[in-house]
Amino acid sequence: MDHDSETELSLDEQEAGRKWLKNNSANILIVIDGLDQCQEKFLCKEYPRVSTTRKAKANDIIANIMSKNIWRDARVLTTSRYTTYWDLKSDQRPDKVVGLRGFDDKNLKDAAFSNTLDGDIILDALKDASPQSLNLYRNPMFFTYTTKLFSNDYSKIPDNRSGIMSAFVRVCLGPFDDDHYDSITRLAYNAMRENKFVFPHSYLRKLNINPNVLTNFLSTGATLEDDQDTPNSFDKFYQFSHQTMQEFCCAMHVLNLTGDEIKEFVTNQLNDIRMQLTRQLLYGLILNEEVTKPMEKYLANRKTSILECRKILIEHLHSLIENGTIRNMETIMILNECGDETIQQINQKVDNIIMNQPGPLNGHILLAKIAERLSPLQVVYCDHFYLEPPVIEHFVHIRSYARIFKVQTVAIHDTSLTESNLAEYLKHLPLFHCDELLMYHCNLTKEDDQLVTRTWRRHGIRVFIFDIYI
Repeated sequence: MDHDSETELSLDEQEAGRKWLKNNSANILIVIDGLDQCQEKFLCKEYPRVSTTRKAKANDIIANIMSKNIWRDARVLTTSRYTTYWDLKSDQRPDKVVGLRGFDDKNLKDAAFSNTLDGDIILDALKDASPQSLNLYRNPMFFTYTTKLFSNDYSKIPDNRSGIMSAFVRVCLGPFDDDHYDSITRLAYNAMRENKFVFPHSYLRKLNINPNVLTNFLSTGATLEDDQDTPNSFDKFYQFSHQTMQEFCCAMHVLNLTGDEIKEFVTNQLNDIRMQLTRQLLYGLILNEEVTKPMEKYLANRKTSILECRKILIEHLHSLIENGTIRNMETIMILNECGDETIQQINQKVDNIIMNQPGPLNGHILLAKIAERLSPLQVVYCDHFYLEPPVIEHFVHIRSYARIFKVQTVAIHDTSLTESNLAEYLKHLPLFHCDELLMYHCNLTKEDDQLVTRTWRRHGIRVFIFDIYI
């Protein structure tokens, strides 16, 4: 059935369907695929209550289903990027989260060898990679392409997303062709503004884009007929082979805008929660010399120069810092994409990092890295923090620079915790001046449990140990 068509039901059939759903909601499984690609922003936003007897916007229906305002007993299965969990209102968050990471640390080496790359070299290069780039790299499709991309270059793999995407896009563009560049970036820009991730051939025709020259970027959905201008034909659908590629190409197109258009885009449209990664990639592309320099031949001779765009972004970055204080994780993630020169400029404006829970597990590592890059700081405060070995390493340095360093609650979630790991964690715990220690599913022995509780309660730290997954 064409996705724009509707199935007409009689009023009696509609009423019978509503009654069945009401009386059998416990037998319903609702699958929402691609929650992060909702057509309108409803995450963390007040939404109207809907009735099952009236028509409503799809996003309002989804929000009410997830908040269990309708069909309370139904089971709901959603797919999305992992960061979407932290963007949901508390009453919309699922009871259980399953992370599909693709390759993990145990089979990453085998996968590297299968892609004709020296496994020891690739693992060594990934050892110091940022959590964001590592998660990107664990995607099986992306791993396959990028291992081949770096197979003839044993230099350090970029430690941020913009650096990886820069190398990836340069290979896909091949010999520079301005028309191809314009087509792919214009498509990405228009599609991101309309929140489109799958688009029919007719959409490309409207933009005067020939998909046949963009085969390195686009994958094609299955069709029953060739795309023709006939009423009964099935339109061919396209999408970028990786969503992050679409977001990076959108960032590349920004230099094709005028200075005033860039200011409007950065100030208004990039504040949309769906454009968060595009914003991070844009800052990396323009404000990180290691990313910008290899891309110069693509970025030169546009409507707006790199230098002018850089001034606009720096000015906007300053506006994200409130009275010398960074208070949100989005700013931390943007700074992670920026180069050392930008960090030095921002460092003069930042005295404190004060925020609530930084979000996903790898957010804590990014916060630790950026706090170290911005040192010395007056205050580093976080109300909830996951303690991991990379975090310890960064914060050992930060503690020597920050005048006040405080984490209200430190959490440890380590299913493979060993005796030596536990000793390492506990040795550095006083560094955080915490009030509470939470341990989730750390497989502690009874003796370990008693040792941890006895040791830290003597220091006035409340200890909670839960042998459950979070």
